[in-house]
Amino acid sequence: GAARVLVQTPDGTVGWVARARVGGNGTQPSGDPWGRYQRPGLGRPVPPHTGGLTEVALAARKRLGRPYRWGGNTAEAADCSGFVQSVIYEGAGILLPKNTRDQMMKGSRVASGAIGPGDLIFVRGLDAGIMHVGLALPEPAAGSVGVIHSCLSRNVVLEEPLDAFLTRYRFTGARRVLAWAGHEGP
Repeated sequence: GAARVLVQTPDGTVGWVARARVGGNGTQPSGDPWGRYQRPGLGRPVPPHTGGLTEVALAARKRLGRPYRWGGNTAEAADCSGFVQSVIYEGAGILLPKNTRDQMMKGSRVASGAIGPGDLIFVRGLDAGIMHVGLALPEPAAGSVGVIHSCLSRNVVLEEPLDAFLTRYRFTGARRVLAWAGHEGP
């Protein structure tokens, strides 16, 4: 077969690609070629690079009703982690990893009772146990939190109250990856 090379994308995803599909002279970069992208680490949340929670919520809600697509991360179709990755990038200019497990390693831990708008909520399906992520957003009712996510079982991006979301899944954790105004601490 064709020679393959190991590559890394801006979000940190690593994979093998046919050498013929990789441009350039095959040399390794001298520094971090993705340094221009703002990426959160483990621990303290980072401030939004552009926009904020309002812009993230608008980007997310524009996608309501769009189809679920395994591996997708576009406005037209996305899986759960691709949906979260793309709306956080579009609304706040912060690049999260593509994979749910990798997203779970960013930001600071948030207790289930302290989940606030902008937090990532990680769950597993009650039947298959598949990892899943949703984004907490403010609901119209004062002080209420909802979850927007790209749902495999329903094949659509949907928004629902946090309590309804948590009754359909097994809660595994929540993370605050961005220091939103008024929500800086875990």
